Amino acid sequence: MKKWQLVGLAILTTLSMVSGPSAPTAQAQSPAAEEAGSWYMAAANPQRTSWVPENVPGKLQIEWYKPFEPFISHKVQVIAADGMLFVATARGLYALEADVPVTGRLGEGACRIWAEYLAPGADDVEILLRYGKANGWLDGQPAAVTRRSGAGRITYVGAWLDDALSLATVRWACEQAQVATPWDGLPNGVEISSRTGADRNVYVICNHGTSARKLVLPFSAFNVLEGRAADRELTIPANEVVVLTESTVDPAGTGRGSFSGGDD
Repeated sequence: MKKWQLVGLAILTTLSMVSGPSAPTAQAQSPAAEEAGSWYMAAANPQRTSWVPENVPGKLQIEWYKPFEPFISHKVQVIAADGMLFVATARGLYALEADVPVTGRLGEGACRIWAEYLAPGADDVEILLRYGKANGWLDGQPAAVTRRSGAGRITYVGAWLDDALSLATVRWACEQAQVATPWDGLPNGVEISSRTGADRNVYVICNHGTSARKLVLPFSAFNVLEGRAADRELTIPANEVVVLTESTVDPAGTGRGSFSGGDD
């Protein structure tokens, strides 16, 4: 069984490299060294403790982390240079590239791991997102493009977007295609699969989390496993499954079918 090691590669919202008289240090420096504005040595001191007594001011939080499978010694020093992080492991050197900012009509965010240089070849191509200042060759270039084709459109996303921007992109695509999204905003760990029949829709709702999740149903439904009308505010226990059916027969002309006995 493989063990994963989560290394403290955490980029903090307040991260500064300081030098000079105000710089914190584990050992006193001579006045000459302070006046020269010298930097601290690797790992802070000759003992390589990687610790200094001063606190880093400001509100800190983890912005990014990276799990590593290979063993990493506590003596390893993370090197940052040219927008890359270099980490030595038992299986060799890892070079991690920093996230690239992305902005445009769909919002603001970042991409990581993978990005493509897109070159639109027609005047009617719309640019949805552009890369921000990063490594030079991507700076200002299109990251996502779209073009109308017949009654629809073709959209190409050339980057691995962060979660928030990915969600915004999917929502935009659904709006463009006039696809309803009744399950928008699911709780963390909840997955819904659907099937459509001649007179009903079937929804299989899985809670992969370790605690119960609440879900507000956007319509009346029937709880198949409990054999009764489903509550409009549904509680899904941890690691459990709920199966719902929604009638698509609408004799009253209300715009949505429902089962008799449902909570409207």
